[in-house]
Amino acid sequence: MKKYIFLLNIVLLNGCSVGPDFQQLAAPTVKSYTAQEFPGKTVSTGYAFGEQQVFDSIILVSKDWWRALGSPKLDSLIE
Repeated sequence: MKKYIFLLNIVLLNGCSVGPDFQQLAAPTVKSYTAQEFPGKTVSTGYAFGEQQVFDSIILVSKDWWRALGSPKLDSLIE
């Protein structure tokens, strides 16, 4: 039984190896994560889902973005 476990480990570890001809892929040259551009706004239903949402890809988000949620529990959990 130990022999089979040893052989299984060898096979699994062999799958992790990369040959000497490995070439790292180039980073994608896209400017967004979606195939199409986002619309400027969503449609407001005015009933169930509230007001329009605005998409702005230029806005910089602060490094402590969770503080905008106003939750002392979340603040203490992250700190």
